[in-house]
Amino acid sequence: MKIKLGVIFGGMSTEHDVSIVSATSIIKNLNHEKYDIFPIYIDSNRKMV
Repeated sequence: MKIKLGVIFGGMSTEHDVSIVSATSIIKNLNHEKYDIFPIYIDSNRKMV
């Protein structure tokens, strides 16, 4: 059974773009056999996509 893992990124911060790049790298490098990965993007208007 895989562990469910949410990765939250984006948001209203001035680091919005850096957060996206970091999350992409993290998701790419996680063990996909061990984790069910759920990306959770927050846009610059605080809306979850």
